[in-house]
Amino acid sequence: MAQPGTASYTGLFRHTLDDKNRLTIPSAWRYAHEGADTFLATPHPDGYIAVLPPAEVEKRHVKVAAMALSDGAGQDFVARFFAQTQSFSFAKAGRIGLDATLIAHA
Repeated sequence: MAQPGTASYTGLFRHTLDDKNRLTIPSAWRYAHEGADTFLATPHPDGYIAVLPPAEVEKRHVKVAAMALSDGAGQDFVARFFAQTQSFSFAKAGRIGLDATLIAHA
């Protein structure tokens, strides 16, 4: 079992959705992020859902905060990125609920 904060995403896990469109995250992956706040799920151009862990989420927020309001292209990218991105944290049973847009993408 991984220690909190030391993520090791190895092996193969075939994901399935339950009847409420929830996805169960493997326990070894969950334990690596115990106590973590927010993850981001975003559609990837290759047809899967990319998940950003809390450390990466924080990096994105720092970059956005440093971006000038006059940077039209940058502001447009940020708006499009976050419009299609879902934030989540793990439920006690290790499940996350996915919205219909992400499910359709994947």
